[in-house]
Amino acid sequence: MDGFLCFVLVILVRVAALDEQWNQFGSSADGQFVVAISMRNGIYVSQDYGRTWMHRGQIELCMWPCRHGAVAVSSDGRQMVVVSGSKDHIHRSEDYGSTWLELSAETSTFRAAAAAKDGQMLFVGTAGSIWKSSDSGGTWIELSGTSGLSWWGLTTSADGSKVAGFTRENYHCTCCGCGAIWVSLDSGESWTQPAADGSFWDITATGDFTRLWVATRRSLETASVWLSSDSGSRWTERLVSSSHAASELGIAASRDGKTLAIVFEELGYYPGWLYLSFDYGLTWAPSSFDGSSGCTHVAVSEDGLWMVSGGVFGPPFVSFDAGDSWTAGQLGSSTTTVTDTTATKTTTEAFLMVNNSNTTQTTTTATTTFRSTTFSTTTDGTSTSRVTSTTSTAEDEAGTTTGNFPSQYVLVLCSLLLSP
Repeated sequence: MDGFLCFVLVILVRVAALDEQWNQFGSSADGQFVVAISMRNGIYVSQDYGRTWMHRGQIELCMWPCRHGAVAVSSDGRQMVVVSGSKDHIHRSEDYGSTWLELSAETSTFRAAAAAKDGQMLFVGTAGSIWKSSDSGGTWIELSGTSGLSWWGLTTSADGSKVAGFTRENYHCTCCGCGAIWVSLDSGESWTQPAADGSFWDITATGDFTRLWVATRRSLETASVWLSSDSGSRWTERLVSSSHAASELGIAASRDGKTLAIVFEELGYYPGWLYLSFDYGLTWAPSSFDGSSGCTHVAVSEDGLWMVSGGVFGPPFVSFDAGDSWTAGQLGSSTTTVTDTTATKTTTEAFLMVNNSNTTQTTTTATTTFRSTTFSTTTDGTSTSRVTSTTSTAEDEAGTTTGNFPSQYVLVLCSLLLSP
């Protein structure tokens, strides 16, 4: 009996690891490097296409009535940005999410973020204006013509020369007349407002910015998409579903826009639904994704084959076949080696604890360079062994706050239970 209890404790630690309230996902062009926001524990990063996840820091999130922050990722995954939706801070990583720097800003209540392909041009939307950086977040300027509006979503072309966003009057914006779409064709210097309105929740565009889509809650029972095929000049609305109550929505597209995924939840967080379109958003059908845990956001690779989504009471799920089948992600050890002619840094993670509380303990040894990538991973969530490298390494161990249940404590407890 004691042995069975020990087994159950170990399983609970492993299963509970990623039982998070997933809200935002952003990925590199191929889906290898992913950043996500958990409403419970802050920033998580995957460097192996969403198979395993690393906790990268607790951040304060605005639970309600803002939209819990936003993420943006460069095409190669090296640059990642997270805005928390609560405090006046921007969280930035320049090494594929391995380490993070918190930047102070002159505003607060961030709700939107977008990045150009190279990660140099960044845009963040707030409750009162849009801010822009041309040096990967080093310095910021407030864009004229955007003040006095509550920005809830942003997207940009691959080069950052074109930007689109939407505003909403408030969180409870339910239908028509309470939201507007805005488009800039000069990197945010000037803006136009096309004739489209609704309860907008997320926005995405093709890399060349010819096609754009905005996920919309037309009513509490209807999810729809506003789409444009002329860089945002004219818009038409297409029905996604009138079969389920739609709460918060998220949308993502492949680089050419032919493949799209939209997610939305029933009122009350779950179940959730993931619908797919393979004709630029003209028609939609439900996918095989199990939304019993809910889902509020989705990311899609440039080729449209890889996708990730997650719910309120479960792990992130990834698909490698355009949404036909899905696999649950987990905490585990992962080693990613990224090589470049200019810099080198190898990163190795050994996970010592897994829980839903606010603590993470990791041991980091590393090498990273950017552009050509080789990758290997193990998925034993309870392993405490360190993966070593032949290169010179630097170690940095960190443990924060209290309230966790480390896996080594499980082993100690098991030994006590099994002892005579």
